[in-house]
Amino acid sequence: MQVYYHFSSSNRNAYGLFPCARLGQTSLKNTQWALIDYSEGLSIDFVNKSAPKDTPDCGFYGENCGPAANNTFIIVISVGVAILIGLAIAAAFLYKRYRYERKLHSLFFMIDRNQIILKKHTNLMSQASLRSMASIHGSFAAASQTLRDSHFFIEDYGNHPPQDSSQMSSIFHTGSTARANPFGQFPGFGVSSGNSEDEKWHQLKEFGVGLFEGRMIGLKRIYRTDVELTRNVRLEIAQLLEATNSNTLEFVGMVIHSPDVFLVHELAQRGSLKDILDNEDMALDDVFRSQMTKDIIAGLEYLHSSPIGCHGRLKSTNCLIDGRWMVRLSSFGLREMRSEEEWQREEGVQEGKDDLWTAPELLRWSTGLGQCGHLLVQKADVYSLSIVLYELFGRLGPWGDEPMEPREIVSCVKRLPSSGKKVFRPDLAVIKEAPQIVRDTVAAAWTEEPLDRPSLFQIKRKLKPLTVGLKRTIMDNMVSIIEKLTDKLERDIAERNEELEREKEKSEMLLKMMLPEVVADSLKLGSNVSAESFESVTVFFSDCPGFVEMSATSKPIDIVNFLNDLYTVFDRIIDQFDVYKVETIADAYMVASGLPVPNGNHHAGEIASLGLTLLSAIDAFKIRHLPNEKVRLRIGMNSGPCVAGVVGLKMPRYCLFGDTVNTASRMESNGIPLRINCSESAKQVLDQLGGYVMEERGIVEMKGKGKQMTYFVRGEDSELRRERIIRERVKFASLKKAKIQEKTYDFE
Repeated sequence: MQVYYHFSSSNRNAYGLFPCARLGQTSLKNTQWALIDYSEGLSIDFVNKSAPKDTPDCGFYGENCGPAANNTFIIVISVGVAILIGLAIAAAFLYKRYRYERKLHSLFFMIDRNQIILKKHTNLMSQASLRSMASIHGSFAAASQTLRDSHFFIEDYGNHPPQDSSQMSSIFHTGSTARANPFGQFPGFGVSSGNSEDEKWHQLKEFGVGLFEGRMIGLKRIYRTDVELTRNVRLEIAQLLEATNSNTLEFVGMVIHSPDVFLVHELAQRGSLKDILDNEDMALDDVFRSQMTKDIIAGLEYLHSSPIGCHGRLKSTNCLIDGRWMVRLSSFGLREMRSEEEWQREEGVQEGKDDLWTAPELLRWSTGLGQCGHLLVQKADVYSLSIVLYELFGRLGPWGDEPMEPREIVSCVKRLPSSGKKVFRPDLAVIKEAPQIVRDTVAAAWTEEPLDRPSLFQIKRKLKPLTVGLKRTIMDNMVSIIEKLTDKLERDIAERNEELEREKEKSEMLLKMMLPEVVADSLKLGSNVSAESFESVTVFFSDCPGFVEMSATSKPIDIVNFLNDLYTVFDRIIDQFDVYKVETIADAYMVASGLPVPNGNHHAGEIASLGLTLLSAIDAFKIRHLPNEKVRLRIGMNSGPCVAGVVGLKMPRYCLFGDTVNTASRMESNGIPLRINCSESAKQVLDQLGGYVMEERGIVEMKGKGKQMTYFVRGEDSELRRERIIRERVKFASLKKAKIQEKTYDFE
């Protein structure tokens, strides 16, 4: 026999069995025992700090303890507690079920229509009012405010204080029908005593807006004259009330007032996705489309996983946009109640427009959505999603540029395709600019066989790259879109202001061509322009001797061209002098100086210098249809007092009156070609100015004037005129436009 003992010479803390002695019998007759040699002072490091007991606490047979403990009481207590807990859970479940059933049998979802204040509303996006708003004064601020707050313009019909609803539960019960109360006991559902109020509700077509309990709500008409509130219908309504998701529209309740039935839901301030897509002024980028796609898929995912199970009516008109620019799906649920809906639609819907998004299998299903299974409708939702995506990325409507009428399109989709023949679908070329994954998803989602269509999870995974790397949220994107639209409006307004300024300048220029600048400015300010008397002015007349004979032998168009060329030369020249062109009549050209802004006695010098310049320019002038002929210009001038004023309203003219004008006309008619015939009064003013070469012509008999002394203006000292004008410009501002020419004008 061998004995092992716990010991380690190198590490006393090591535990194990080590040999310490050997006991053996060497022989049967002679027994010899080997003694164990224990090392003195050796201590054992037990695990529990003490040596193990050699006997169990209760002994080897339990003799050290009393009789065995009785566990029956503990078991009974435990079972009793478990039963009580089970009963409490069952009671809570039954109570909850009772409350739920009681709620189903109540009218918790009904809303008294007298509690709703109807509002007139205009969808600014669908009616493209932003464009017209931007064209009037203050439109930019109005349009920006519209984009920030709401796309609805809402106004009151008139004062309509809300009334308290009466007890309504007595007129409904399980399986009953909500109809008009013939006794009018319940104001919320009986026949209204005010015809005007009934008319307001009857005038609501598909959609209305109202105020309920302090918040704006939307009203969706259900085309039924009554509603049978069966248990299934109540369950559907309860499911709608419990549907709370950021991508579904909140259901508030129902208004039933025969023959009108309305669903009440929260108001989506920015209208529908279709309104946005149809508005050409809304610039949509890839981020907007990606976020819209993400929101629509998220809303469908929630509905498919909720007790509602599916949508069934997905289209761009049911994808509403709230104030935060998020898509909120609407018009889902109530499949059984709406399965018997009377489709008394408007003309546009009767033509099939409402079914352009509907899957072919649902078009062929004659019993309505209420009889379709969830899986079938979910696959139909995938088809409708493909049409919405096509509309979102193509922006040409649900069927693009398809020329067929909606009713014909629906008929083609509904028809079963022939074997091997391609199914009738929108043209993918319309969305050729869309990402390839979008086109592939759309093509896969509108396949004819429902089971071949991808699931929402597969579509979401397929389209995930659309939003990868996008750091902006939908609100950031909407702010960007608003900024772009704001910039566009600012540019449009700036361009229109520029156009307005250009037109204003043209109008002012035209007015100044017709009237003197000072007179035109007074008329623009709304001031009355009275006739004004001037003490001393100089009037200039010129004509072309032989013009009558030329007119008789030339074509009218040649005469028009001749006068236009001649007066173009004259008009360019008079811009260099302080003179005002009064009028032209045929070959007669009338100019005056010293009015409407007086310039001292410089008026005679300006007219004389003008005449000399015209004679110099006319020497180089060519008559287009008579190149060998020369224009023999005849000029007359006279100085004296004059009265000037605006005559007429429709075509106002600045006219000169007085004997000075008549004398100037006589000086011209009694003059000599290529000479400036000057009166005695004009010659005296020119002598005062100095620098002009005068030649005495002599006394000339003039009609109505008798004998008049006349002179010819033969030349001028340009340097002396320059010094005079420079010296007098400070005193007479009108002389600032007078320019000194050191050489003769060379006009072609």
